[in-house]
Amino acid sequence: AVNTLVAVELFYLFNSSFLEASSLDWRRLLENRVALSAAGVLLLLQALLVYLPVMNRWFGTSPLEARHWLVSLAAGLAVFLLAEAEKALYRRRLYRQGR
Repeated sequence: AVNTLVAVELFYLFNSSFLEASSLDWRRLLENRVALSAAGVLLLLQALLVYLPVMNRWFGTSPLEARHWLVSLAAGLAVFLLAEAEKALYRRRLYRQGR
């Protein structure tokens, strides 16, 4: 559950970097060095939480199989795409209003 929340927040971080423009352009996603650095630190810390035995004992976690990571990534991607759909509807509404 924690990995899924982290994945959703990570995907939302990159999506919300552009509130009105689409985030579906790889160049646009990769230009924000601060977000990329934050994502790298977040992924490192998450991997330590999941795979480091001392962290497993302290936090009651256990190592995950690849399929568990895929579920978390799928949830994050779903949130990303839903946010993209919301932005597209917002842009269409603005276009119809002549802005």
